[in-house]
Amino acid sequence: DKLTAEDHNGVVKLGWKVSGESDFFKYNVYRYVVNEKDDKEVYTKLADIPDRYDVSYEDNTLKEGTLVKYIVTATDDKGNESPLINAITITVGRDEVSPEIAEINPHEDRISGNASITAAAKDNKDVSEIIFYILNKKDEDKTKDKSAWTEIGRSTDVSVKNDKFATSINIDTTKYEDGIYFIAALAKDSSGNISNDIFYKRFEIDNIGIEKIKINKTNVGSTYVQLMWDDVTENDFSYFSVEKLEGETFKEIKKVSDTAGCTIDGLTPETSYTFRVCGVDNLGNKGEYSDEVTLLTLKDTTAPCITAVYPVQGRVKGKIDLSMSVTDNYKVAYVIWSYSLDGETYSEIAKKKGILHHRSLIIALIFPIQICILKEIFILSLKLTIWLEIRIFQYQMVQR
Repeated sequence: DKLTAEDHNGVVKLGWKVSGESDFFKYNVYRYVVNEKDDKEVYTKLADIPDRYDVSYEDNTLKEGTLVKYIVTATDDKGNESPLINAITITVGRDEVSPEIAEINPHEDRISGNASITAAAKDNKDVSEIIFYILNKKDEDKTKDKSAWTEIGRSTDVSVKNDKFATSINIDTTKYEDGIYFIAALAKDSSGNISNDIFYKRFEIDNIGIEKIKINKTNVGSTYVQLMWDDVTENDFSYFSVEKLEGETFKEIKKVSDTAGCTIDGLTPETSYTFRVCGVDNLGNKGEYSDEVTLLTLKDTTAPCITAVYPVQGRVKGKIDLSMSVTDNYKVAYVIWSYSLDGETYSEIAKKKGILHHRSLIIALIFPIQICILKEIFILSLKLTIWLEIRIFQYQMVQR
């Protein structure tokens, strides 16, 4: 009832009286954009308003000069709606409100590499474009002079989030000397209004990493090497990157942040390896690499070890399900199972290649068994004999 419409800089503001019906459920806002080619008026619903006392609505989606009609109806709790009558007509006026930048991100004040810069603006209707600028801090006295700023990019890909119009660009900071800069943004709306004031934020461009790493000590084993280096003093240090030469390319194999050194294991005995180390700051900038270090691992003289044999002492019948757990600093070539009838002379009954840990072999035997492990370069590592004590139709194994 008594619908009103007013234009405020291109925004149509509707108002109406509060419904006094006891069974009120919601208001319905409809719009028809007048078109001379239309034979009849077809209204489109813009909004449902369930709050009885919310008797206003703003439409900021139309261009200047658009002739438009609005109708507001009410629906009761049974779904009955009042008729679409008593339309009000208005022409959308000119938008003379300039958008203003509300924030520039990232929040961190240091950037490097290909940095993403985001600006968010506020406006009564829309923002069609945001333009970005840069100014060296040495020209700080010229921040209010728009002609002193250098444009670095613009974007029309504007999205709405949290009632703000935002967009971003990428800036290649490597084109600038490291130092302090101001990055600014201006917003423009679809009516051509542009921000009155320059909004800017201070950033430090930093593309220089950590100082050159100096490796001061190395230790070498058959399957590992240890690298130690001097610590660094930079406050923006993040971690040390340890790289190994693989073919013709260095690849990162470790990140170390809490010590000035590391152990690299899992290597092959009597093999040459090349390493280098660099420091990385908290922006991801890599510093100067250390001198390359080439090390030759030693010959493997560590014997493999049988750590467990199963089953443990107990009673068995018909067959013995045997398994063992094996460890070694490098790798195990194979495992041999043997048996003896007299405890002195043994015969091989099974051989498994490529066994490392917890490999099982099931053998149906009713006599003592000897287990030994052979490596690629060693004949005998450890001998462990399991005797079977014979019972009538059952067998008990005792480990010695």
